[in-house]
Amino acid sequence: MKGSPRTILIDSLDESPIGYSAERSVDQPPTRLRIYADYNNELIQMSEDHSVIAQLLKEGKITLDEAKSHPQKNTLTNALGVWHVFRIDINKIENTYKYLLVSSDGLHGYVEKKVISDIVHDSSLSLQEKTETLIARANQSGGYDNCTVILMENDGE
Repeated sequence: MKGSPRTILIDSLDESPIGYSAERSVDQPPTRLRIYADYNNELIQMSEDHSVIAQLLKEGKITLDEAKSHPQKNTLTNALGVWHVFRIDINKIENTYKYLLVSSDGLHGYVEKKVISDIVHDSSLSLQEKTETLIARANQSGGYDNCTVILMENDGE
């Protein structure tokens, strides 16, 4: 779509982890991605949201509950393909993570972080089952947005 915002993830891993991805699409505009790394069984958001809501949260002007229904919850402050001048974030993720999760707002916008973490850490599930379970949870929570999940496991080799 011309003029639609884009999120680009460039992966430069020295050693490729084992990974699985799944996606469920609905007829919606392009989506916003987040990157989480799992260190010591805790999912830590490694990317920054470029939105009015993220800025208001950072400044302490609204709460997480207020953010969910805020009228500007989908207003971006930085995006490729929209403005002539934009900011590029470059983040190095230490390769000591157990899992690396890339998800669209179709997941993290509908499923609580604790639920996502519980599924990612469920040792009875394969990576494929984890991604499918995450998307199923997003669907159960409404599923009104594109849902992309990429989950990689670092086997430490």
